[in-house]
Amino acid sequence: VTGTLPAWDSLDLQENVYYVSTNGIDERQQGGTLNAPWRTVRFAMNYLLEDETNRVGDGATVKVMAGEYAEILPISIPSKVALVGSELRTTTIRPAVTGDVVLGEKLADGTQEELTFADTNNLRNMFYVRNGCGIRDLTLKGLSGTLVGPNDYGTSRPTGGAFVSLDPGTGPDDSTVWVTNKSTYVQGVTAIGDNCVGMKIDGSLHNGGNKSIVANDFTLVISDGIGYWATNLGRSELVSVFTYYNHIGYLSPKSS
Repeated sequence: VTGTLPAWDSLDLQENVYYVSTNGIDERQQGGTLNAPWRTVRFAMNYLLEDETNRVGDGATVKVMAGEYAEILPISIPSKVALVGSELRTTTIRPAVTGDVVLGEKLADGTQEELTFADTNNLRNMFYVRNGCGIRDLTLKGLSGTLVGPNDYGTSRPTGGAFVSLDPGTGPDDSTVWVTNKSTYVQGVTAIGDNCVGMKIDGSLHNGGNKSIVANDFTLVISDGIGYWATNLGRSELVSVFTYYNHIGYLSPKSS
Protein backbone atom coordinates (compact mmCIF):
# COMPACT_ATOMS: atom_id res chain seq x y z
CA VAL A 1 0.00 0.00 0.00
CA THR A 2 1.29 3.44 -0.98
CA GLY A 3 -0.35 6.02 1.27
CA THR A 4 -4.01 5.01 1.23
CA LEU A 5 -3.93 3.46 -2.25
CA PRO A 6 -2.99 -0.14 -3.20
CA ALA A 7 0.08 -0.64 -5.41
CA TRP A 8 1.00 -3.59 -7.64
CA ASP A 9 4.14 -5.59 -6.87
CA SER A 10 5.74 -8.80 -8.15
CA LEU A 11 5.65 -11.59 -5.60
CA ASP A 12 8.29 -13.67 -7.43
CA LEU A 13 10.75 -10.86 -8.21
CA GLN A 14 14.28 -11.73 -7.02
CA GLU A 15 17.38 -9.71 -7.71
CA ASN A 16 19.59 -11.19 -10.46
CA VAL A 17 17.32 -14.19 -11.07
CA TYR A 18 15.89 -14.41 -14.57
CA TYR A 19 13.49 -16.78 -16.32
CA VAL A 20 13.10 -18.35 -19.75
CA SER A 21 9.96 -20.29 -20.71
CA THR A 22 8.24 -21.58 -23.83
CA ASN A 23 5.40 -19.11 -23.17
CA GLY A 24 7.76 -16.16 -22.80
CA ILE A 25 8.49 -13.13 -24.99
CA ASP A 26 11.92 -11.72 -25.80
CA GLU A 27 11.27 -8.19 -24.59
CA ARG A 28 13.49 -6.04 -22.37
CA GLN A 29 10.78 -5.48 -19.77
CA GLN A 30 10.41 -9.27 -19.37
CA GLY A 31 12.62 -11.89 -17.77
CA GLY A 32 12.66 -10.82 -14.14
CA THR A 33 9.73 -12.92 -12.96
CA LEU A 34 8.25 -16.32 -13.70
CA ASN A 35 5.02 -14.57 -14.72
CA ALA A 36 6.86 -12.60 -17.43
CA PRO A 37 9.72 -14.76 -18.75
CA TRP A 38 11.84 -14.49 -21.87
CA ARG A 39 11.45 -16.96 -24.73
CA THR A 40 15.02 -17.84 -25.67
CA VAL A 41 18.24 -18.50 -23.82
CA ARG A 42 20.18 -16.51 -26.41
CA PHE A 43 18.18 -13.34 -25.75
CA ALA A 44 18.61 -13.77 -21.99
CA MET A 45 22.40 -14.09 -22.23
CA ASN A 46 22.76 -11.21 -24.69
CA TYR A 47 20.65 -9.00 -22.42
CA LEU A 48 22.91 -9.75 -19.45
CA LEU A 49 26.08 -9.24 -21.50
CA GLU A 50 24.96 -5.70 -22.38
CA ASP A 51 25.28 -4.55 -18.75
CA GLU A 52 27.01 -7.14 -16.58
CA THR A 53 27.70 -4.67 -13.77
CA ASN A 54 24.01 -4.02 -13.04
CA ARG A 55 22.32 -7.12 -14.45
CA VAL A 56 24.75 -9.75 -13.17
CA GLY A 57 26.63 -8.08 -10.33
CA ASP A 58 28.24 -10.64 -8.04
CA GLY A 59 26.32 -13.43 -9.76
CA ALA A 60 23.09 -14.23 -11.57
CA THR A 61 20.95 -17.25 -12.40
CA VAL A 62 18.93 -17.87 -15.55
CA LYS A 63 16.27 -20.50 -14.87
CA VAL A 64 15.00 -22.33 -17.95
CA MET A 65 11.58 -23.88 -17.42
CA ALA A 66 10.52 -27.29 -18.75
CA GLY A 67 10.28 -27.49 -22.53
CA GLU A 68 12.38 -27.71 -25.69
CA TYR A 69 14.20 -24.59 -26.87
CA ALA A 70 15.40 -24.17 -30.47
CA GLU A 71 18.26 -21.67 -30.34
CA ILE A 72 20.45 -19.76 -32.78
CA LEU A 73 24.06 -20.66 -31.98
CA PRO A 74 26.53 -19.98 -30.53
CA ILE A 75 25.44 -18.56 -27.16
CA SER A 76 27.93 -16.82 -24.85
CA ILE A 77 27.23 -17.11 -21.13
CA PRO A 78 28.45 -14.06 -19.15
CA SER A 79 30.87 -14.44 -16.26
CA LYS A 80 29.29 -15.47 -12.95
CA VAL A 81 26.03 -16.55 -14.62
CA ALA A 82 24.50 -19.98 -14.03
CA LEU A 83 22.17 -21.51 -16.63
CA VAL A 84 19.87 -23.86 -14.72
CA GLY A 85 17.18 -26.10 -16.19
CA SER A 86 13.98 -27.15 -14.49
CA GLU A 87 15.15 -30.78 -14.47
CA LEU A 88 17.57 -32.89 -16.52
CA ARG A 89 14.91 -34.67 -18.58
CA THR A 90 12.35 -31.89 -18.89
CA THR A 91 14.50 -28.96 -20.10
CA THR A 92 16.14 -29.42 -23.51
CA ILE A 93 18.19 -26.97 -25.56
CA ARG A 94 19.02 -27.66 -29.20
CA PRO A 95 20.07 -25.78 -32.34
CA ALA A 96 17.31 -24.27 -34.45
CA VAL A 97 16.96 -26.11 -37.78
CA THR A 98 14.96 -25.64 -40.97
CA GLY A 99 11.27 -25.39 -40.08
CA ASP A 100 11.82 -23.79 -36.67
CA VAL A 101 10.50 -20.27 -36.11
CA VAL A 102 12.69 -18.08 -33.90
CA LEU A 103 11.35 -14.58 -33.24
CA GLY A 104 13.48 -11.54 -32.50
CA GLU A 105 13.09 -8.94 -29.79
CA LYS A 106 9.61 -7.47 -29.36
CA LEU A 107 9.73 -3.84 -30.44
CA ALA A 108 7.92 -0.82 -29.04
CA ASP A 109 5.24 -1.12 -31.73
CA GLY A 110 4.51 -4.68 -30.59
CA THR A 111 6.07 -6.41 -33.60
CA GLN A 112 8.55 -9.30 -33.62
CA GLU A 113 10.46 -10.21 -36.77
CA GLU A 114 11.27 -13.81 -37.60
CA LEU A 115 15.03 -14.28 -37.36
CA THR A 116 17.05 -16.03 -40.03
CA PHE A 117 19.81 -18.49 -39.27
CA ALA A 118 22.30 -20.53 -41.27
CA ASP A 119 21.60 -24.04 -42.46
CA THR A 120 24.81 -24.94 -40.63
CA ASN A 121 23.44 -23.85 -37.24
CA ASN A 122 23.62 -27.47 -36.03
CA LEU A 123 27.37 -27.57 -36.85
CA ARG A 124 28.24 -24.68 -34.55
CA ASN A 125 29.37 -24.61 -30.94
CA MET A 126 26.44 -24.32 -28.56
CA PHE A 127 27.68 -22.63 -25.37
CA TYR A 128 30.75 -20.44 -24.91
CA VAL A 129 31.77 -20.14 -21.25
CA ARG A 130 34.15 -17.98 -19.25
CA ASN A 131 34.97 -17.21 -15.60
CA GLY A 132 32.54 -18.53 -12.99
CA CYS A 133 29.79 -19.78 -15.34
CA GLY A 134 27.51 -22.72 -14.56
CA ILE A 135 25.39 -25.09 -16.64
CA ARG A 136 23.15 -27.43 -14.66
CA ASP A 137 20.13 -29.73 -14.76
CA LEU A 138 19.24 -29.87 -18.45
CA THR A 139 19.73 -31.79 -21.70
CA LEU A 140 21.66 -30.44 -24.67
CA LYS A 141 21.12 -32.12 -28.01
CA GLY A 142 21.11 -31.79 -31.79
CA LEU A 143 24.69 -30.95 -32.79
CA SER A 144 25.88 -33.03 -35.73
CA GLY A 145 28.49 -33.23 -38.45
CA THR A 146 30.68 -35.77 -40.21
CA LEU A 147 33.83 -37.64 -39.22
CA VAL A 148 36.96 -36.66 -41.16
CA GLY A 149 40.05 -38.88 -41.30
CA PRO A 150 41.75 -41.01 -40.26
CA ASN A 151 44.99 -39.11 -39.62
CA ASP A 152 48.50 -40.56 -39.33
CA TYR A 153 47.63 -41.91 -35.90
CA GLY A 154 44.52 -43.73 -37.09
CA THR A 155 42.02 -41.38 -35.45
CA SER A 156 39.50 -38.98 -36.97
CA ARG A 157 38.00 -35.61 -36.03
CA PRO A 158 34.35 -34.51 -36.24
CA THR A 159 33.19 -31.42 -38.13
CA GLY A 160 30.40 -30.74 -35.64
CA GLY A 161 30.85 -28.13 -32.92
CA ALA A 162 31.08 -28.55 -29.16
CA PHE A 163 28.19 -28.35 -26.72
CA VAL A 164 30.44 -26.55 -24.19
CA SER A 165 33.61 -24.66 -25.10
CA LEU A 166 35.80 -21.83 -23.84
CA ASP A 167 34.62 -18.45 -25.11
CA PRO A 168 37.02 -17.16 -27.79
CA GLY A 169 35.88 -13.56 -27.29
CA THR A 170 37.49 -11.23 -29.80
CA GLY A 171 40.74 -13.20 -29.72
CA PRO A 172 43.27 -14.79 -27.33
CA ASP A 173 44.15 -11.43 -25.74
CA ASP A 174 40.53 -10.64 -24.82
CA SER A 175 40.89 -10.86 -21.04
CA THR A 176 37.14 -10.38 -20.45
CA VAL A 177 36.57 -14.05 -21.33
CA TRP A 178 39.54 -15.53 -19.47
CA VAL A 179 38.96 -17.93 -16.57
CA THR A 180 40.65 -15.85 -13.88
CA ASN A 181 39.63 -17.36 -10.53
CA LYS A 182 36.75 -19.81 -10.94
CA SER A 183 36.17 -22.43 -13.63
CA THR A 184 32.86 -22.98 -15.35
CA TYR A 185 31.06 -25.85 -13.62
CA VAL A 186 28.92 -28.26 -15.66
CA GLN A 187 26.76 -30.48 -13.45
CA GLY A 188 23.82 -32.81 -14.00
CA VAL A 189 23.82 -32.39 -17.77
CA THR A 190 23.35 -34.81 -20.67
CA ALA A 191 24.60 -33.96 -24.18
CA ILE A 192 23.31 -35.97 -27.17
CA GLY A 193 24.72 -35.53 -30.68
CA ASP A 194 26.64 -37.18 -33.50
CA ASN A 195 29.97 -36.41 -35.13
CA CYS A 196 30.44 -33.47 -32.75
CA VAL A 197 32.14 -32.76 -29.40
CA GLY A 198 30.70 -32.93 -25.91
CA MET A 199 33.10 -30.55 -24.15
CA LYS A 200 36.19 -28.94 -25.67
CA ILE A 201 38.85 -26.97 -23.81
CA ASP A 202 41.29 -25.36 -26.24
CA GLY A 203 43.88 -23.42 -24.27
CA SER A 204 45.03 -21.54 -27.37
CA LEU A 205 41.80 -19.50 -27.23
CA HIS A 206 43.02 -17.67 -24.10
CA ASN A 207 46.46 -16.10 -23.62
CA GLY A 208 45.87 -15.88 -19.88
CA GLY A 209 43.85 -17.31 -17.02
CA ASN A 210 43.35 -20.93 -16.06
CA LYS A 211 41.96 -22.15 -19.42
CA SER A 212 39.70 -24.57 -17.55
CA ILE A 213 36.22 -26.10 -17.27
CA VAL A 214 35.19 -28.62 -14.58
CA ALA A 215 32.34 -31.11 -14.72
CA ASN A 216 30.44 -33.54 -12.53
CA ASP A 217 27.61 -35.90 -13.55
CA PHE A 218 28.03 -35.02 -17.23
CA THR A 219 26.82 -37.70 -19.67
CA LEU A 220 28.12 -37.43 -23.24
CA VAL A 221 26.18 -39.51 -25.77
CA ILE A 222 28.17 -38.44 -28.82
CA SER A 223 27.88 -40.99 -31.62
CA ASP A 224 31.11 -41.12 -33.71
CA GLY A 225 32.33 -37.90 -32.12
CA ILE A 226 34.60 -36.91 -29.23
CA GLY A 227 33.21 -36.87 -25.72
CA TYR A 228 35.83 -34.75 -23.97
CA TRP A 229 38.63 -32.93 -25.81
CA ALA A 230 41.36 -30.87 -24.13
CA THR A 231 44.21 -29.39 -26.13
CA ASN A 232 46.87 -26.66 -25.98
CA LEU A 233 47.18 -26.73 -22.18
CA GLY A 234 43.43 -26.82 -21.55
CA ARG A 235 42.61 -28.02 -18.02
CA SER A 236 39.78 -29.86 -16.28
CA GLU A 237 38.67 -31.74 -13.23
CA LEU A 238 36.17 -34.42 -14.27
CA VAL A 239 34.08 -36.49 -11.85
CA SER A 240 31.46 -38.97 -13.07
CA VAL A 241 31.78 -37.85 -16.70
CA PHE A 242 30.49 -40.69 -18.89
CA THR A 243 31.04 -41.10 -22.63
CA TYR A 244 28.89 -43.35 -24.86
CA TYR A 245 29.23 -44.40 -28.54
CA ASN A 246 32.10 -41.96 -29.12
CA HIS A 247 34.80 -42.32 -31.74
CA ILE A 248 37.08 -41.11 -28.92
CA GLY A 249 35.82 -40.83 -25.36
CA TYR A 250 38.66 -38.69 -23.96
CA LEU A 251 41.16 -36.91 -26.20
CA SER A 252 44.06 -34.95 -24.75
CA PRO A 253 46.84 -34.08 -27.21
CA LYS A 254 49.35 -31.23 -26.97
CA SER A 255 50.15 -31.28 -23.25
CA SER A 256 46.67 -30.81 -21.77
